[in-house]
Amino acid sequence: IVYSLPAFKDNSQIHRGRGKGGLSQIWPKSLDHLVSRIPIKNSKRVLASLITFPTSKIVWICTYFPTNENRQIFDETELRETLSGINWVLQNTHYDHVMWNGDINADFSKINNAFVDIIDDFIQEKQFEKACDTFDIDFTYCSPNDIGFSKIDHFIYNSELKPHIKDSGVIPMGDNISGHSPIYLKLNTGNIKRIVEEKEYIRKQNWKIASDSDKIRYKKIYYFFVIFIT
Repeated sequence: IVYSLPAFKDNSQIHRGRGKGGLSQIWPKSLDHLVSRIPIKNSKRVLASLITFPTSKIVWICTYFPTNENRQIFDETELRETLSGINWVLQNTHYDHVMWNGDINADFSKINNAFVDIIDDFIQEKQFEKACDTFDIDFTYCSPNDIGFSKIDHFIYNSELKPHIKDSGVIPMGDNISGHSPIYLKLNTGNIKRIVEEKEYIRKQNWKIASDSDKIRYKKIYYFFVIFIT
């Protein structure tokens, strides 16, 4: 099964250059009953699905970030819109865990610039973790003519999911004309637990088990406070 978001072009570039973005999530037909597509309004760079396992739900987010211009001052509009798309998914989906992957166009291991800092701040704000901080990943992208190597393709997830991740890395493919190597992550889905939010319980009167004397005493206290307040 393929769930896709097509590439797009600006009106000024309809007749030249390749499109921006373009995303796909693919899963076996036998697992289709576990996956629900999440429609995202006004987002050209974010694709998401909800995977429902017997013990938990994982929101699977796939992204294609705009190009990092490696400048401290740049037009942040498209970057902010992409992060807003991710945030919309997180705020409007009922889930237990987050699995986010894609071309982030940010190498967190090198000297940071404004583009990388904005993304890193978002990740820290959500208390997410990056696979490249745990697993040995040399690089995921090789620039044209082999003049530079970087880690700009990532798996990112919530900290509670980390114990269930068995491995993550890169599959070297020198013949990939995009310069990107496929990245992978192995997740043990057998015992992932649901995250239960702590709820504040407010004690209330149970009139079904209250005696007549309990009801009379409550009325006296209630009227006392009403008179006192007024």
